[in-house]
Amino acid sequence: AVPLMTVLFARTIGDSRTAGQSMRANTAIKAVGIPADGMVTDAALSRDGLSLAYNGRVTVDADGVPSLAGTLEVAADRLGDVLALTGTPLLGSGENAVTGTVGLSFEDDGRTKLTPSGLTVAGAEVSGMLRVRRLEGGRLGVDGELDVNRASVPGLMSGLVQGVPLPVPVAATDIAAESAPSLWSDQSFAASAFDQLEGKVTVRLKHLGLSPGIGLDAARLGLAFAPGQVDVELADDGVLGGRLGGTLALARAAAGVRMKGQLELEGVELQRLAQATGSGRKAGGRAAASVAFAGQALNPRSLVTSLRGSGRLTFSDAFLQGMTPEGVAQVVAGVYAKEIDTDGEALQSEVLNRLGAGQLDIGGRDVGLEVVDGTLRVARFATAAPSGEVETLVTVDLVTVQAETEWRLKAKSAKDSKPDWPPVTVYYSGPVGGVATIEPRVALGGFERELVVRRMEYEVEELERLRKLDEERARQERERRKALAEAARLERERQKAIEEERLRQLQEEQRRSVQPAPAPVPAPRSDVPALAPPAAALAPAAPASQSVQKEQLPAIAPASPAMLPADAALLPSAATGEAGTAGAGHDGAPPAGTGGLPGDVATQPEYEAGGASAASNQPRPKPRAKPPPSASDTLMRSLNPGFN
Repeated sequence: AVPLMTVLFARTIGDSRTAGQSMRANTAIKAVGIPADGMVTDAALSRDGLSLAYNGRVTVDADGVPSLAGTLEVAADRLGDVLALTGTPLLGSGENAVTGTVGLSFEDDGRTKLTPSGLTVAGAEVSGMLRVRRLEGGRLGVDGELDVNRASVPGLMSGLVQGVPLPVPVAATDIAAESAPSLWSDQSFAASAFDQLEGKVTVRLKHLGLSPGIGLDAARLGLAFAPGQVDVELADDGVLGGRLGGTLALARAAAGVRMKGQLELEGVELQRLAQATGSGRKAGGRAAASVAFAGQALNPRSLVTSLRGSGRLTFSDAFLQGMTPEGVAQVVAGVYAKEIDTDGEALQSEVLNRLGAGQLDIGGRDVGLEVVDGTLRVARFATAAPSGEVETLVTVDLVTVQAETEWRLKAKSAKDSKPDWPPVTVYYSGPVGGVATIEPRVALGGFERELVVRRMEYEVEELERLRKLDEERARQERERRKALAEAARLERERQKAIEEERLRQLQEEQRRSVQPAPAPVPAPRSDVPALAPPAAALAPAAPASQSVQKEQLPAIAPASPAMLPADAALLPSAATGEAGTAGAGHDGAPPAGTGGLPGDVATQPEYEAGGASAASNQPRPKPRAKPPPSASDTLMRSLNPGFN
């Protein structure tokens, strides 16, 4: 029975010389037939925590080489016990449980075909096909394709470094694992792990966990094993609407393992990223990233810490709801209006309540990436906003897969004479996959003190502004009253002028109504020279403003004949040259316009210069001075030049 058990459970893929050396177990076997022709066999092996059962055909040739064609039922608490039974060196603790069915089939070329069906390793379902064969130097040649429903990057790293193609450990996803300080193993790399496998295996993963809470769906890993090196190719065409690709090379080094790799992410939709992380913020646009890195260390955790590299993050039409200085500006306005207190807790609470205000338009830009000291750092970049500026800095700890995002919100001052407000910093710290559960922290820094100082200045300026407004209102009131008084004075003067003009016109009308009409003046004779106008007529006209009625002068009586010279009657007429009554007209009357004087007295030079006549010795009566003409006289004279 012992040789048969060795054939069944040791010669399949391992070394029969090492199989069963330290294992004690209960066995049962039932075989019917000829070994060379094939026997129908049922075999079972059991011990504490381990149970194996084979059902199928066993054929042993003349050289003792077995050939199996059947199924193997496995139920073990420790994967290490199964590997030890088959003679495969154990690289690792092997504490993961394994249950399920594996199809066994020996092929003519010496390879063993394994077809897992319903096999569960460390909670992950494994199916597909894997061919295994023994190579020179004790290496195992592997080739095939496996389907795994879920796995994690730390688990795959541990399994690959230790050189075990199966099983694929899966990292725990409970709360304790999420809060663990590190997801990577501290166990040293085994140099022999790089010399035990050779070949290529494609692993299709339904879900590949990058960290607790975040992962890739429908990822594909291409594993290439070579002496001293393991190469990994990653491809995923369904990452948040984009594509993820990359390569990773692990090589044995003099001290530990040397790793070199690069990753490229294209066309990721930011809205789907926000939904995947459970964030309730609205986002838009796309992002792409590329990074190259390298490092060397003795264990996986130290290897991640030793990584150094750089890359670039590219945004295209990207925007994010909130995280703008608009909320800070609203807090400032509330403090100025005395609606918000200036103590630290009140300000922090108000800022947190307003983080969703506005929209941050990141747009299209390139941002640098840096891998150093076990962290992935997104270079600080500034985004302008209508209400100010936002500076963003992101740091991801690759050892714990924890992220810290720093948002520095710088609000603009409402006055150009004042500088911008000191930044208010908002921190998000927590696991990468738990963004929705992270409570933000607010650090006010110098903002609180500056806000108190500026509010005091604002209140002083407001009092000064109100004082100036009062002074301006008082000045305008004085100007208004002065203008009203001036308008009233002008109106009074206008009314006075109107009244004076009315009185003048009334007096003029009264004067015209009481003044007698002037006597008709006969037309002057054309054959008699006109007498010189009296002196009074040549006097200047009296001013029009003199409206006092003048006393009428007494009429001058015509001169009597006794006053005329004796020969006046004998003097020739100036008109006819004949003797006659001096100054007589056709009817013997004095000519008009002479004032009763003889015509020849006024007209003849002889009469003026002669002294032979007795009348010339008599003094001529002087006419009484005529008062200046009144306004009515002037008016009448302008209408009738002959008016005296």
